[in-house]
Amino acid sequence: ERGGPNPRSAVVFRETISALEPLHLHARAPMHIFVPKETHPGETRVALTPESAAKLVKKGLAVTVESGLGAPIGVSDEAFTAAGAAVSADRNGQLAAADLVLRLRKPPTEEVPLHKRGAIHVS
Repeated sequence: ERGGPNPRSAVVFRETISALEPLHLHARAPMHIFVPKETHPGETRVALTPESAAKLVKKGLAVTVESGLGAPIGVSDEAFTAAGAAVSADRNGQLAAADLVLRLRKPPTEEVPLHKRGAIHVS
């Protein structure tokens, strides 16, 4: 079912969070995670839900989602804000600033040079 939960995604999410914890403990500023909207035609899934965003924020990470991220699954920007995430319409600026970019599919070729040097890309 498109747009529904994926059990494997939940496992990958938990493993990613566990791997990030030691990195965050030694950071001076909170790790900045950016989640852009998917651009692949017909993609109706999203890489992060408000519930998952809240878990990341609770761990002390700074989470920013692109405005409209939740639209394909009927989730508003306000739901992400209520979960503690920031919402931004500045996709390129956020790609350049993020320590970690989280998305479902590989980035479009033209976006690769926009990523911050040393940033982690999870897709």
